[in-house]
Amino acid sequence: SSAASDVYKRQNWKLAYMYAAGDGVQQDYKTAKSFFTKLIKTRLSIISPDATYVSDALVRLGCYAKEGVAAASGLPNIKQARHLFLQAAIIFRNAEAEYLLGQMFLQESNTKKNRLQAARWFGLAAAKGNVLAQENLGKLLLQMNQPSGAIIVLNKAYHHSEGEQKRYVCLLYTSDAADDMQ
Repeated sequence: SSAASDVYKRQNWKLAYMYAAGDGVQQDYKTAKSFFTKLIKTRLSIISPDATYVSDALVRLGCYAKEGVAAASGLPNIKQARHLFLQAAIIFRNAEAEYLLGQMFLQESNTKKNRLQAARWFGLAAAKGNVLAQENLGKLLLQMNQPSGAIIVLNKAYHHSEGEQKRYVCLLYTSDAADDMQ
């Protein structure tokens, strides 16, 4: 039944997180990966209330691939990570996946094309309130000599952040303002 299927998805997601964090069980990334993988193999409508679990599982598996966690070789698989993040971002509009794709484009090479792609992904995540995406988009816009857009985005990041993160956003803004005055 559909209700049993929904319970199964939630249980797999919870078990995956328990093994990933070592919450009540011994930490085991391979077991966590196995539960996340089972979850993404279930058929699911993107409008299902449990779509969040599948979306999150795609992001976790993407992070594992990017870092080489729970891989037989222990080596990162950037291509697989990008594929998983793209699924979460395009199918489920997952803000964390969009942010992570922006990061990947920035880390690949510092070309204008990659900076524009990163800005697009950061922009999608920032619009959903992802503070890290707002920070990175603001910083990128400053580097691309678009201070008015940067001010808007950094202002949002500042108002949505706390503590050290708030100070960092403030430093981004004030250091650029100081550079402009020189």
